[in-house]
Amino acid sequence: ELDFQANVFNDYAARFYRRHGVTSLAMAAETMANMKDKKVMTTRLCLRYQYGFCPKADGQDVSQPLYLCDEMGKKYRLAFDCQRCVMEVFF
Repeated sequence: ELDFQANVFNDYAARFYRRHGVTSLAMAAETMANMKDKKVMTTRLCLRYQYGFCPKADGQDVSQPLYLCDEMGKKYRLAFDCQRCVMEVFF
């Protein structure tokens, strides 16, 4: 079973995976499939840390949720896993 992170973008890729035993797959994010509330990135670059609001490093915290906004007005929700020291970006 493959989710959108397998990056299946076209029919050739889908057929390849099916030939190799995949029974369920989701198309890549670039196909504009339904991505609502899907995690699209996990990064060790943490914006709370970069701006001095890391509860572990700075002892400060900011109210959540936090969002990134692009030039088209799309908002991406940020989630923070401070135990693993990573930031996650959701569509």
